[in-house]
Amino acid sequence: MKRLTAAFLAAVLVFALSGCSIFNKEYLSVSEYADSGDSGGGVALIDSYAALCSAIKDMVVSHRAQSRLRFSDYSGSLQSDLDKACQEVKGSYALANFAVSYMQSVLYAISNILIQANIDGFGTDTIAAMSAYSKVDQFFWMTIDAFCIAITNLSGQFYGAGNVRGVRKGVKSCLLICAGVDVVLTSALLLGGRLLLGLFSPDPAVIAIGLGIQRLLLPFYVLYFCMAILTGALRGMGYSVVPMLITFVGVCLLRIVWLYTVVPLSPALTTTLVSYPATWAVTLAAFVVYYRKIVRKESALSGAAL
Repeated sequence: MKRLTAAFLAAVLVFALSGCSIFNKEYLSVSEYADSGDSGGGVALIDSYAALCSAIKDMVVSHRAQSRLRFSDYSGSLQSDLDKACQEVKGSYALANFAVSYMQSVLYAISNILIQANIDGFGTDTIAAMSAYSKVDQFFWMTIDAFCIAITNLSGQFYGAGNVRGVRKGVKSCLLICAGVDVVLTSALLLGGRLLLGLFSPDPAVIAIGLGIQRLLLPFYVLYFCMAILTGALRGMGYSVVPMLITFVGVCLLRIVWLYTVVPLSPALTTTLVSYPATWAVTLAAFVVYYRKIVRKESALSGAAL
Protein backbone atom coordinates (compact mmCIF):
# COMPACT_ATOMS: atom_id res chain seq x y z
CA MET A 1 0.00 0.00 0.00
CA LYS A 2 2.81 2.41 0.87
CA ARG A 3 4.49 1.70 -2.47
CA LEU A 4 1.25 2.43 -4.33
CA THR A 5 0.76 5.65 -2.37
CA ALA A 6 4.33 6.77 -3.05
CA ALA A 7 3.97 5.95 -6.76
CA PHE A 8 0.69 7.89 -6.94
CA LEU A 9 2.18 10.96 -5.24
CA ALA A 10 5.22 10.85 -7.50
CA ALA A 11 2.96 10.67 -10.57
CA VAL A 12 0.90 13.64 -9.33
CA LEU A 13 4.02 15.74 -8.74
CA VAL A 14 5.55 14.86 -12.13
CA PHE A 15 2.26 15.65 -13.88
CA ALA A 16 1.94 18.96 -12.06
CA LEU A 17 5.49 20.05 -12.86
CA SER A 18 5.50 18.87 -16.45
CA GLY A 19 2.05 20.23 -17.20
CA CYS A 20 3.14 23.83 -16.80
CA SER A 21 4.11 24.34 -20.40
CA ILE A 22 3.98 28.12 -20.07
CA PHE A 23 7.58 28.06 -18.89
CA ASN A 24 8.56 26.95 -22.38
CA LYS A 25 6.67 29.79 -24.04
CA GLU A 26 8.46 32.94 -25.13
CA TYR A 27 6.81 36.09 -23.84
CA LEU A 28 9.46 38.56 -24.89
CA SER A 29 11.64 38.96 -27.94
CA VAL A 30 14.38 41.51 -28.60
CA SER A 31 15.46 42.66 -32.03
CA GLU A 32 17.90 45.27 -33.32
CA TYR A 33 16.34 48.70 -33.67
CA ALA A 34 16.79 50.37 -37.05
CA ASP A 35 16.91 54.13 -36.56
CA SER A 36 14.51 55.78 -38.99
CA GLY A 37 15.50 59.28 -38.01
CA ASP A 38 12.31 59.81 -36.03
CA SER A 39 13.19 61.27 -32.67
CA GLY A 40 9.67 60.91 -31.28
CA GLY A 41 8.76 58.52 -28.48
CA GLY A 42 10.43 57.77 -25.20
CA VAL A 43 13.93 56.40 -25.07
CA ALA A 44 15.19 54.50 -22.03
CA LEU A 45 18.79 55.32 -21.15
CA ILE A 46 20.60 52.21 -19.95
CA ASP A 47 23.84 52.43 -17.98
CA SER A 48 23.58 49.29 -15.79
CA TYR A 49 22.06 45.82 -15.70
CA ALA A 50 19.46 46.94 -13.13
CA ALA A 51 18.35 49.75 -15.46
CA LEU A 52 18.12 47.22 -18.32
CA CYS A 53 15.86 44.92 -16.29
CA SER A 54 13.74 47.87 -15.19
CA ALA A 55 13.29 49.07 -18.77
CA ILE A 56 12.24 45.63 -20.02
CA LYS A 57 9.83 45.19 -17.10
CA ASP A 58 8.33 48.60 -17.87
CA MET A 59 7.88 47.56 -21.49
CA VAL A 60 6.08 44.36 -20.51
CA VAL A 61 3.87 46.03 -17.89
CA SER A 62 2.95 48.77 -20.37
CA HIS A 63 2.06 46.15 -23.03
CA ARG A 64 4.29 47.82 -25.61
CA ALA A 65 5.25 45.71 -28.63
CA GLN A 66 8.43 47.74 -29.20
CA SER A 67 10.74 49.88 -27.11
CA ARG A 68 13.88 51.97 -27.69
CA LEU A 69 16.85 51.42 -25.39
CA ARG A 70 19.90 53.67 -25.57
CA PHE A 71 23.01 52.25 -23.93
CA SER A 72 25.48 54.73 -22.47
CA ASP A 73 28.65 53.79 -20.56
CA TYR A 74 27.41 50.22 -20.26
CA SER A 75 30.22 48.01 -18.99
CA GLY A 76 28.59 44.57 -19.25
CA SER A 77 28.21 42.16 -22.16
CA LEU A 78 25.27 43.56 -24.09
CA GLN A 79 24.03 40.37 -25.77
CA SER A 80 24.38 38.08 -22.76
CA ASP A 81 22.88 40.67 -20.41
CA LEU A 82 19.93 41.19 -22.75
CA ASP A 83 19.25 37.44 -22.79
CA LYS A 84 19.63 37.22 -19.00
CA ALA A 85 17.38 40.23 -18.40
CA CYS A 86 14.69 38.84 -20.71
CA GLN A 87 14.75 35.51 -18.90
CA GLU A 88 14.54 37.28 -15.54
CA VAL A 89 11.55 39.33 -16.63
CA LYS A 90 9.90 36.30 -18.17
CA GLY A 91 10.39 34.41 -14.90
CA SER A 92 8.57 37.14 -12.98
CA TYR A 93 5.76 37.49 -15.50
CA ALA A 94 2.26 37.02 -14.15
CA LEU A 95 1.46 33.71 -15.82
CA ALA A 96 4.67 32.18 -14.54
CA ASN A 97 3.76 33.37 -11.03
CA PHE A 98 0.37 31.71 -11.20
CA ALA A 99 1.89 28.50 -12.54
CA VAL A 100 4.31 28.39 -9.61
CA SER A 101 1.40 29.12 -7.26
CA TYR A 102 -0.37 26.10 -8.74
CA MET A 103 2.66 23.88 -8.12
CA GLN A 104 2.85 25.20 -4.56
CA SER A 105 -0.75 24.13 -3.90
CA VAL A 106 0.11 20.66 -5.24
CA LEU A 107 2.91 20.41 -2.67
CA TYR A 108 0.47 21.20 0.14
CA ALA A 109 -1.90 18.53 -1.16
CA ILE A 110 0.83 15.89 -1.25
CA SER A 111 1.92 16.53 2.35
CA ASN A 112 -1.70 16.55 3.54
CA ILE A 113 -2.36 13.20 1.85
CA LEU A 114 0.59 11.67 3.72
CA ILE A 115 -0.59 13.07 7.05
CA GLN A 116 -4.15 11.90 6.45
CA ALA A 117 -2.86 8.41 5.63
CA ASN A 118 -1.10 8.41 9.01
CA ILE A 119 -4.19 9.68 10.84
CA ASP A 120 -6.31 6.92 9.31
CA GLY A 121 -4.38 4.45 11.44
CA PHE A 122 -5.84 5.85 14.69
CA GLY A 123 -9.33 4.47 14.14
CA THR A 124 -12.71 5.44 12.73
CA ASP A 125 -13.51 7.98 15.49
CA THR A 126 -10.33 9.90 14.74
CA ILE A 127 -11.03 9.78 11.00
CA ALA A 128 -14.54 11.14 11.58
CA ALA A 129 -13.25 13.83 13.96
CA MET A 130 -10.59 14.98 11.49
CA SER A 131 -13.18 15.07 8.71
CA ALA A 132 -15.53 17.20 10.81
CA TYR A 133 -12.69 19.48 11.88
CA SER A 134 -11.54 19.98 8.28
CA LYS A 135 -15.04 21.21 7.40
CA VAL A 136 -15.20 23.62 10.34
CA ASP A 137 -11.80 25.17 9.69
CA GLN A 138 -12.84 26.15 6.17
CA PHE A 139 -13.63 29.52 7.76
CA PHE A 140 -9.88 29.98 8.13
CA TRP A 141 -8.85 28.80 4.68
CA MET A 142 -11.36 31.01 2.87
CA THR A 143 -10.21 34.02 4.91
CA ILE A 144 -6.53 33.25 4.31
CA ASP A 145 -7.10 32.90 0.55
CA ALA A 146 -8.89 36.26 0.46
CA PHE A 147 -6.06 38.07 2.27
CA CYS A 148 -3.43 36.35 0.14
CA ILE A 149 -5.10 37.45 -3.09
CA ALA A 150 -5.52 40.98 -1.74
CA ILE A 151 -1.87 41.41 -0.72
CA THR A 152 -0.68 39.89 -4.01
CA ASN A 153 -2.64 42.47 -5.99
CA LEU A 154 -1.66 45.31 -3.65
CA SER A 155 2.06 44.53 -3.66
CA GLY A 156 1.96 44.09 -7.43
CA GLN A 157 0.46 47.56 -7.86
CA PHE A 158 2.98 49.20 -5.55
CA TYR A 159 5.90 47.27 -7.01
CA GLY A 160 4.88 48.16 -10.55
CA ALA A 161 4.89 51.83 -9.54
CA GLY A 162 8.35 51.45 -7.99
CA ASN A 163 6.98 52.08 -4.49
CA VAL A 164 8.67 49.44 -2.35
CA ARG A 165 7.80 51.38 0.80
CA GLY A 166 4.14 50.95 -0.14
CA VAL A 167 4.66 47.19 -0.36
CA ARG A 168 6.15 47.16 3.14
CA LYS A 169 3.30 49.23 4.58
CA GLY A 170 0.74 47.05 2.83
CA VAL A 171 2.29 43.89 4.27
CA LYS A 172 2.36 45.36 7.79
CA SER A 173 -1.26 46.48 7.56
CA CYS A 174 -2.35 43.11 6.20
CA LEU A 175 -0.50 41.26 8.99
CA LEU A 176 -2.18 43.42 11.65
CA ILE A 177 -5.62 42.89 10.13
CA CYS A 178 -4.97 39.15 9.85
CA ALA A 179 -3.92 39.01 13.50
CA GLY A 180 -7.22 40.59 14.53
CA VAL A 181 -9.23 38.29 12.28
CA ASP A 182 -7.32 35.29 13.60
CA VAL A 183 -8.16 36.19 17.21
CA VAL A 184 -11.85 36.57 16.36
CA LEU A 185 -12.08 33.33 14.35
CA THR A 186 -10.05 31.31 16.86
CA SER A 187 -12.18 32.53 19.78
CA ALA A 188 -15.43 31.85 17.91
CA LEU A 189 -14.42 28.35 16.86
CA LEU A 190 -13.09 27.42 20.30
CA LEU A 191 -16.22 28.69 22.04
CA GLY A 192 -18.63 27.17 19.51
CA GLY A 193 -16.54 24.14 18.59
CA ARG A 194 -18.83 21.58 20.21
CA LEU A 195 -21.87 22.98 18.40
CA LEU A 196 -20.12 23.20 15.03
CA LEU A 197 -18.59 19.73 15.22
CA GLY A 198 -21.96 18.38 16.30
CA LEU A 199 -23.40 19.47 12.98
CA PHE A 200 -21.28 16.81 11.26
CA SER A 201 -21.29 14.05 13.89
CA PRO A 202 -23.50 13.50 16.95
CA ASP A 203 -21.07 10.95 18.43
CA PRO A 204 -19.63 12.32 21.73
CA ALA A 205 -16.33 10.47 21.17
CA VAL A 206 -15.89 12.06 17.75
CA ILE A 207 -16.74 15.51 19.12
CA ALA A 208 -14.25 15.09 21.98
CA ILE A 209 -11.43 14.20 19.58
CA GLY A 210 -12.41 17.08 17.30
CA LEU A 211 -12.28 19.53 20.20
CA GLY A 212 -8.83 18.25 21.09
CA ILE A 213 -7.67 18.84 17.52
CA GLN A 214 -9.09 22.37 17.62
CA ARG A 215 -7.35 23.25 20.88
CA LEU A 216 -4.05 21.98 19.50
CA LEU A 217 -4.07 23.58 16.05
CA LEU A 218 -6.20 26.74 16.16
CA PRO A 219 -3.80 28.84 18.30
CA PHE A 220 -1.07 28.30 15.70
CA TYR A 221 -3.05 29.32 12.62
CA VAL A 222 -1.57 32.80 12.98
CA LEU A 223 1.72 31.28 11.76
CA TYR A 224 0.08 30.16 8.55
CA PHE A 225 -1.64 33.54 8.18
CA CYS A 226 1.74 35.32 8.29
CA MET A 227 3.32 32.78 5.96
CA ALA A 228 0.54 33.21 3.39
CA ILE A 229 0.77 37.02 3.52
CA LEU A 230 4.51 37.03 2.90
CA THR A 231 4.10 34.51 0.08
CA GLY A 232 1.44 36.67 -1.56
CA ALA A 233 3.55 39.82 -1.22
CA LEU A 234 6.59 38.15 -2.76
CA ARG A 235 4.49 36.75 -5.58
CA GLY A 236 3.11 40.22 -6.29
CA MET A 237 6.67 41.53 -6.63
CA GLY A 238 7.48 38.79 -9.12
CA TYR A 239 9.32 36.41 -6.79
CA SER A 240 7.53 33.08 -6.90
CA VAL A 241 10.07 30.32 -7.57
CA VAL A 242 12.03 30.67 -4.32
CA PRO A 243 8.83 30.81 -2.19
CA MET A 244 7.75 27.60 -3.90
CA LEU A 245 11.08 25.97 -3.03
CA ILE A 246 10.81 27.19 0.58
CA THR A 247 7.33 25.69 0.76
CA PHE A 248 8.57 22.44 -0.78
CA VAL A 249 11.33 22.05 1.80
CA GLY A 250 9.58 23.55 4.83
CA VAL A 251 6.15 22.02 4.37
CA CYS A 252 6.39 18.97 2.13
CA LEU A 253 9.84 17.51 2.87
CA LEU A 254 9.94 18.45 6.54
CA ARG A 255 6.53 16.89 7.19
CA ILE A 256 7.59 13.69 5.46
CA VAL A 257 10.72 13.59 7.60
CA TRP A 258 8.57 14.23 10.69
CA LEU A 259 6.18 11.40 9.83
CA TYR A 260 8.97 8.88 9.32
CA THR A 261 11.28 9.91 12.18
CA VAL A 262 9.40 11.66 15.01
CA VAL A 263 6.02 9.93 14.80
CA PRO A 264 7.44 6.37 15.14
CA LEU A 265 9.10 7.45 18.40
CA SER A 266 5.74 8.52 19.82
CA PRO A 267 2.93 7.09 17.66
CA ALA A 268 0.09 9.31 18.86
CA LEU A 269 -2.37 11.62 17.15
CA THR A 270 -0.88 14.63 18.91
CA THR A 271 2.58 13.85 17.56
CA THR A 272 1.24 13.67 14.03
CA LEU A 273 -0.72 16.92 14.33
CA VAL A 274 2.21 18.84 15.80
CA SER A 275 3.83 18.51 12.38
CA TYR A 276 1.50 21.28 11.19
CA PRO A 277 2.59 24.11 13.53
CA ALA A 278 6.20 22.86 13.58
CA THR A 279 6.55 23.09 9.79
CA TRP A 280 4.62 26.37 9.70
CA ALA A 281 7.07 27.91 12.18
CA VAL A 282 10.16 26.76 10.26
CA THR A 283 8.73 27.84 6.90
CA LEU A 284 7.64 31.22 8.28
CA ALA A 285 11.14 31.88 9.61
CA ALA A 286 12.57 31.17 6.15
CA PHE A 287 10.00 33.45 4.52
CA VAL A 288 10.80 36.30 6.92
CA VAL A 289 14.50 36.09 6.07
CA TYR A 290 13.85 35.93 2.33
CA TYR A 291 11.23 38.70 2.39
CA ARG A 292 13.56 41.07 4.25
CA LYS A 293 16.35 40.29 1.77
CA ILE A 294 14.13 41.04 -1.24
CA VAL A 295 12.77 44.25 0.29
CA ARG A 296 16.30 45.52 0.93
CA LYS A 297 17.34 44.61 -2.60
CA GLU A 298 14.33 46.26 -4.25
CA SER A 299 14.56 49.32 -2.01
CA ALA A 300 18.18 49.80 -3.04
CA LEU A 301 17.28 49.48 -6.72
CA SER A 302 14.33 51.89 -6.54
CA GLY A 303 16.04 54.34 -4.22
CA ALA A 304 13.36 53.91 -1.54
CA ALA A 305 14.37 54.65 2.01
CA LEU A 306 14.52 51.65 4.32
